[in-house]
Amino acid sequence: MKSDKDIKKLILSRKVKTDLQTQEKILAGAFDVLDNIAASKQRAKRISFCQILLHNRITQLAAVAGIIIAIFATSHYIGQPVKICSEAIAQVSKKLDRVDAFTYRYCQQVLNNGASEGHNTETVLYISPAHGVRLGTYVDGKTETRTFLLPAEKVKITVLPEEKQYTQDELSEQAFEQVQRDNDPRELIRQFLSSDYTDLGCQVVCGIQAHGIEVSNPGFLQNSMKNVVGRLWVNVKTQLPVRMELEGTDLATLKRIRIVTDEFRWKAGLQENDFGPFIPDDYVLEPSENED
Repeated sequence: MKSDKDIKKLILSRKVKTDLQTQEKILAGAFDVLDNIAASKQRAKRISFCQILLHNRITQLAAVAGIIIAIFATSHYIGQPVKICSEAIAQVSKKLDRVDAFTYRYCQQVLNNGASEGHNTETVLYISPAHGVRLGTYVDGKTETRTFLLPAEKVKITVLPEEKQYTQDELSEQAFEQVQRDNDPRELIRQFLSSDYTDLGCQVVCGIQAHGIEVSNPGFLQNSMKNVVGRLWVNVKTQLPVRMELEGTDLATLKRIRIVTDEFRWKAGLQENDFGPFIPDDYVLEPSENED
């Protein structure tokens, strides 16, 4: 940790002018960090995202009381106010807890020496705790399957357009909840937030001003992938995810894959009739694999 004198010297060496409003934002950001430090001492031993956030170099510097004096003693500051980007990340979990129904897209590619190999698989999902899950899977732009999870009936219906068939499987309460969790990206997002990360700063992603973090520690997604590098980009304005990127070796196939999750609509305004099931009249019900 640098001394107060060194911190002040670093700030004075910058040649970016600030106005009173910017200085007030910087001070507010520093106080927020100090409050987080005090609150973190009362938490359980499990590492939370706010505790991990304190490992960030910029945030550590802001936590030193001397930086407040240094900022107001000069008209120089490095880049944007600290608070703008750090808030976008720190508020993600709270924002996700308030989300009801949403949609997103999931794309997967097999890689060969860094380049895409074989088919491109894309899945578009609708998620709602009340209404279930609807997803469509496309291979090279062609519809492969459509799947509907119906919470009232605890049923999974899979529609196969090419064969003009569909299957219907009854699931136990536990199995149904597990399938819902498997298709909910919020669990993966929380893994990002609970991991040690590298701060990528702010840039435009998918046409949106976003703040990014990168995770590459050995324990990240260790049950499904290895040698994983993951990036999460969060909308600075809404504090909700914009894009997730994962690249690593799939343990099941031992192939290098790239997964991109994007096109989030966190306030989609979905209704029950958006979740189907949509089955054409001429499709035939095939026996379930669970049936004798």
